[in-house]
Amino acid sequence: MPTLILSAGRDPNLLKKRNAALIAAGYTVVTAMNSPEVVNKLFAGDFDLVVLCHTLGELQQKRLAHIIRDYTPSTPVIVLSQGEERNLDADANPGLLAIKTALAHPTGFRAA
Repeated sequence: MPTLILSAGRDPNLLKKRNAALIAAGYTVVTAMNSPEVVNKLFAGDFDLVVLCHTLGELQQKRLAHIIRDYTPSTPVIVLSQGEERNLDADANPGLLAIKTALAHPTGFRAA
């Protein structure tokens, strides 16, 4: 069964690039563009990992991370911060490396 990732963020171009890199790395990706959509998709799906982009805003990232942790404590959550790095190569990007690490060693909540 493929690894299912919920990828959330408000910037459609950034989501498209990140999701393309995840799909190229062999993951299945479901996209959410706002907080209500994240919650609805979370409750409707069985995700192996949730990625919260900085474009959601820090307050929404924290709120969503707590909702996710309460609903499904075993699902890793990666909270991405804004940085200089824009390389979306799965072998070089710190955010994508965090995703691979979280999937390899799921221990619950993670931040990157």
